[in-house]
Amino acid sequence: MAEFSGFQRDLLVVSTRFKQPSGQDVKEESEHVYEDEINHGRLYPNLDTLVQQDYVERE
Repeated sequence: MAEFSGFQRDLLVVSTRFKQPSGQDVKEESEHVYEDEINHGRLYPNLDTLVQQDYVERE
């Protein structure tokens, strides 16, 4: 997993807590982990990268 940023790694870990997580689910859970608001401009580009690398699926 060395090719991931720490944030991307955390998004993967958070997404495993849900059967079919939405972006909003991942955002809210990540905000609990980071204890700070995660904005759209940070979350979705990182999720898009994980989708492009076939680590998560978009439905």
